[in-house]
Amino acid sequence: MTYFEECIYKFNNLPQQNQDAFGSIAVLQKINTLENKYKINLGFMAILIAIGELEPTDIAEYIEKKYKLKKVKAEKISSDFDAQVINPAIKNTIGTPQGFSLTTLTLQEEKELIIKFFKEEFVDILKGSPDRQNAINLRIFYVLSKDGN
Repeated sequence: MTYFEECIYKFNNLPQQNQDAFGSIAVLQKINTLENKYKINLGFMAILIAIGELEPTDIAEYIEKKYKLKKVKAEKISSDFDAQVINPAIKNTIGTPQGFSLTTLTLQEEKELIIKFFKEEFVDILKGSPDRQNAINLRIFYVLSKDGN
């Protein structure tokens, strides 16, 4: 199996909400728009991020090396990708444990993230998709099971 096939296999075995965070039609359209704007392929990079092979903090360096671009341009592409793909993916997966390791959150950081969602986005969560609600519920119960307090 090639590295590419291995990555696709890992992506296809992620939880559905993680796959959707990087593979839904809306996300693919955003990636396609960025690819057309910058004339580089970003789809495989999204898969690498989704499966935890590439950290979002390393996107600019990855783009700079892979496409031999100047650092400033790579940082601009990274910033756009972060705003249009990564940030919405974080909101849609709320740090699901399998794959998509944006950086490992501490238990305290996860608790703070959950509190923030309750304070700032509770109504949106209730109006949101059942998959997102389920992902959030899973994370809440995960945190509760790990925290004796």
